[in-house]
Amino acid sequence: MFWMDYIFQNNVCFQLVGSLHCEFFVSDGRLELKISDYYYLKKMPKEAWAWEFTRRNSAYVNAWKKQKNHSLKQKEITILEMKTACKFGLLAFNNPNVNSKNIDVFWSPNSTPNILKCSLIDHSHSECKEGLILADLDLRLTYVQSEDQKSHLLLQDETSSLQLVFDVSLDLDTFFDFEIHLPAIYNRSKQIKSAIKLDQLLSCKKFKNIQGLSDSKSNHYIEVLFAMDLSSIGYSQRDIAKIIFGEHAILYGWEGVSDSTKSKVKRLFSSGRSLIKAGHKTFFGV
Repeated sequence: MFWMDYIFQNNVCFQLVGSLHCEFFVSDGRLELKISDYYYLKKMPKEAWAWEFTRRNSAYVNAWKKQKNHSLKQKEITILEMKTACKFGLLAFNNPNVNSKNIDVFWSPNSTPNILKCSLIDHSHSECKEGLILADLDLRLTYVQSEDQKSHLLLQDETSSLQLVFDVSLDLDTFFDFEIHLPAIYNRSKQIKSAIKLDQLLSCKKFKNIQGLSDSKSNHYIEVLFAMDLSSIGYSQRDIAKIIFGEHAILYGWEGVSDSTKSKVKRLFSSGRSLIKAGHKTFFGV
């Protein structure tokens, strides 16, 4: 494969800040859910949507249960775990009971074209320059290492996310220069968009406003997630139709002269099954 170098002149020091707070999704008993509980997703990046559908995949949940360690708290991610999690587009397994607002999800560089592959530049003999300390920015930074000696950095705010992978272990207490490698052909356009996002971050000290999903698409996905969750805790499709579309829609579109409401609900579930099966592929274009 041919590579081209995209070199940033900025000196960068990554430091960890913040901590995780987990909120568990209750799946036993009839929980009173509200569709407004899902509205936070409208401002979230595509990575958040990808996780919401992946974590509802029963195949993923079963694979997660088989893992001895169900979190990213270990010192490094094993090669075996990476190989298994990669089937779902992930770098490592995450607790499926935790929603995208309360978890840091690392995606696999082998299955996600938006991740930037980076290498350090040796400037040990050059004059030290003033650098940018990302810990001073209003971002959530998370760092993990994998057994193959690679380092993974996740930079996030409320509306945007960017993941970097380095081919060596990093010393996060020092400044370092790095370059990113863009493939000559395959997924080059997606990589360039991620590189531009990183360049803007280093220049402007914040992510620029990134346009997320359209209102119509995000509203549809929210209805799908809401319907699937209601079904998982025991609500019938008729009950779900009443909750989402109202009593009036049931009277005239379920058992009346029309079955339009019943058809809407069936389409929601059909869409939900497809989105859950596809997982990250829908949102990362792979």
